[in-house]
Amino acid sequence: DQGKSHYLLDSRFYWAYAKAVRNRRALTPAVLSKQRQQREEFGIEAEKAVVEFERERVGKECSSSVVHVAEDDAAAGFDILSVTVISPARHLPRFIEVKAVPKGDCRFFWSSNEVATAKRFAEWYYLYLVPVESNGQFNLDQLVIVADPCTNIIQANSGWKVDAEVLRCSWSRDISLLTGQDVERGRT
Repeated sequence: DQGKSHYLLDSRFYWAYAKAVRNRRALTPAVLSKQRQQREEFGIEAEKAVVEFERERVGKECSSSVVHVAEDDAAAGFDILSVTVISPARHLPRFIEVKAVPKGDCRFFWSSNEVATAKRFAEWYYLYLVPVESNGQFNLDQLVIVADPCTNIIQANSGWKVDAEVLRCSWSRDISLLTGQDVERGRT
């Protein structure tokens, strides 16, 4: 209708409408589980590639300083501990989070734990964005290294688009204060 910003949908057609406006195709739990497992395996392989890259970058004398932390601690907020070699006698810590990313757009997801860790370590925290070629191979020649990503991605006007795709919600008061208007209670 002209001049109207909304329409009334008959309740018999809600499901058809919901199906029509989905922005993706249907995804079974089994397919989703397999995709998650493949992404996890792919991420581990990207981390291993970066461990080797780092050992070469820091040189033989400092290669023992490169530790694949994520092998033993998936909640550390970073994947690899390395160093920045200032001089033979002076090294700065380098906390590295590895992301395997589509070649061309460097799209990745960053957990709240990773962001909090990046804020804590600031200029010592690095994102290593490992481009993945169409054949599934990593292209370390095109590796993007972002130092202090909280400053250089989140806070800076640097061309990065940051979207909040997941919202974590929790009730901050006594659960008994929820009323029927706030939430529908389970039925017995």
